[in-house]
Parts: sequence; C-alpha cells; structure tokens
Amino acid sequence: MGFIEDVKLTLLLTRNYGDQMYEKSFHLPSVKQTARELVSGITTTLAAASESTDIPTRKLQVASTRAELAELKRLAESCSALQQAGLEEAELQVLRIERETEFLEQQMIARRNQEGRDLEKQGLIKEAIAAYENLVAKMADTPFTYRRLAILYRKLKSFDNEIRILRAALSNVSKSNRKHYDWFKARLLKIESSALANEEIQAA
Repeated sequence: MGFIEDVKLTLLLTRNYGDQMYEKSFHLPSVKQTARELVSGITTTLAAASESTDIPTRKLQVASTRAELAELKRLAESCSALQQAGLEEAELQVLRIERETEFLEQQMIARRNQEGRDLEKQGLIKEAIAAYENLVAKMADTPFTYRRLAILYRKLKSFDNEIRILRAALSNVSKSNRKHYDWFKARLLKIESSALANEEIQAA
C-alpha cells in the first residue's frame, strides 16, 4: 500500500457538545458517523486505485475519491462544530495517483504504438491497424497513432476511414502540437475538397 497507509482522515470536535446540540439542523453524532463512513470509503478507494494496474479502473476510483472528498468538505463546512484534519494529505495522495496513472497510460500508449509499427514492418497491416485503432478508441493524444493510421488507410484507399481518423486526430491531438495538428487539418481539407469536386463533376 505504501503511501496509502499514510492517509489519515478524521473529523475532530472543536468544542464540547451535548446530546441535544444541533448545528444548522445537523445532529453532531450523526454527522460524525457520516464523516467516518466517508473516510472509510476514501481510504479504501485510494488503496484500490493505487494497487490497480487497469488504467480506466484507476481513473474511475480517483473520480470517486474526489467526489467523496468534496462531500466530506461540504459536510464539515455545513457544521462549524467540526474541523477537517488530513484532507489536504488525502488530496495530495489523489494527485500522486493521478500522476502515476498518467505515466502508466503513456507507457501503454508507447508500447501499443511500437507494437503497431513492428507489425507494419512485418507486413501485417490489418494487425497494425487494429493496434492503432485500439488507441484511437481510448482517445490517445499521440500524433504518431493517427498519422500512421491515416497513411495506412490511404494506401488501402479506404478514404472514409482516413477521414474518420483525421477528424479524431483533430479532436484528440493538442492544438499546441502545431506541426502535427496542421498536418491533419491540411490533409482532411484536401480529401474533403477532392470529394466535393468529384461530387460536382458527377452532378454536372
């Protein structure tokens, strides 16, 4: 579990209260129990996210943790008799898991791109396309993936698929990656212009 074991979330009472004491319609013992349940859920989910090797699962668990942390904060803010302790530490753990997940995702994308390239070199084009398409389905942002797919579909004269991939590239590849983004945009414009010209010639 590593750093997950260091996550300690508690809600501390900042003043004494009686059994009948209410704060903004909240019964303090009930609030405390709810808080404990949230703490338990957060700790369990963080541990599961840290141990999982499945990227989508890690992302879902992190999202769930963020929602539980937000609820815990809302609960404490609604009842001024409670003070949050350890929430900042938990948020740091969430950030660390997000960074780890991003690193694992980039490693997976790199492996899959290399797999696709190796398959191309072996002449296994359909298999290479499948490897790249798997990344497109995951909305990878690596220009290499889309460029290779666009080129392969062009060679196969599968223009509908090439157009689909170019459009996906424009959606998923960062605009800040100007060189590649402009290549996808120019290629798509060229294909669509050519298709429009053909339609006009056939209609004449």
